[in-house]
Amino acid sequence: MPVTYKQDLPPPGGYEGIKVKRVPMRQYFTGYQIILGYIGITAASAWYYFQGKKRMNRDFVEMHSSHLAVLPMLVAEQDRAYLKHLRKIRDEESKLMANIPNWQVCVQTIKSFRHCLFKYIQIRSLGNKDMSEAIFGLD
Repeated sequence: MPVTYKQDLPPPGGYEGIKVKRVPMRQYFTGYQIILGYIGITAASAWYYFQGKKRMNRDFVEMHSSHLAVLPMLVAEQDRAYLKHLRKIRDEESKLMANIPNWQVCVQTIKSFRHCLFKYIQIRSLGNKDMSEAIFGLD
């Protein structure tokens, strides 16, 4: 019986040799280029940083100046609210003590530093919480 298949043999001249030699990686940048690139990126980053810092300082000065410009008006409004509230307390006191003989309205009877705390408690009890916060800056 004749053989009907062809045996697989190596090509004429044989196979190529196995490459065991090291293939070096392609270098995109030299050492000098890497150092110059680092210096360039660092310089650009520092420039952008200091430009942003100058802008932030300029914005801070503007906000601080606007706060200082508005501050006298805010203090005046706070004083006005305080005087308005004291007038309310005086009116309440005069209405409450109308029947008491020899009672003088708005005469300080306490002669110590503790009257400040007493005044705070008095205003806090007669007024609302927001008013006492606006006057004394507490709570």
